[in-house]
Amino acid sequence: MIHVVLFGKASKIVPRSGARNGDIIITTGAFGYTSSALQILLKKKKSTKKFSNIAKTKFFHPIPRLKFGIACKNLLSSSIDSSDGLSSCLHELSTSSKKRFIITKFPVKDDVRDFVAMNKLDLKDIILNGGEEFELVCTVPAKNLEKVKRNAKKLKIDLYEIGIVTRGKHVILENETGQSMIIDGGWLHFQ
Repeated sequence: MIHVVLFGKASKIVPRSGARNGDIIITTGAFGYTSSALQILLKKKKSTKKFSNIAKTKFFHPIPRLKFGIACKNLLSSSIDSSDGLSSCLHELSTSSKKRFIITKFPVKDDVRDFVAMNKLDLKDIILNGGEEFELVCTVPAKNLEKVKRNAKKLKIDLYEIGIVTRGKHVILENETGQSMIIDGGWLHFQ
């Protein structure tokens, strides 16, 4: 086992508990690639060579969004990195902030959708429960969204608006078929 601990000093830390009603929920990139890479590597799922290379690169060489986090530290209301899976991150932010998170769309690209369809996998599971993406999952007050988008564009980061924060509890998926709960299916430590 290898364990790494880093110590540092921060002028401002964006808490997990800062989400407010009306905040927009964003991610700094698409999800599903690391889950797909594991499906290709461990379960021998079929894939195009191009997609396989993209997924494996994102799995073996993640790019933490440190510069984005620093550039937006005064614009975000809450934030977490996605090492344990998107569903776990959303639940952590929702619980810490004592707010309901309504997810209206997934941060996913068409190539992940194609891979999932080709292999008859569950898109929700691939997107929500993979982990190790190292993207940021954040909430942003609506008044700061344009500034956050400009910072992302400057840093060549694809920003995904995936939902909104409201009064209440839980993480809810809302789409054309109605609402359903999103279960925390990511990596749960000590369980």
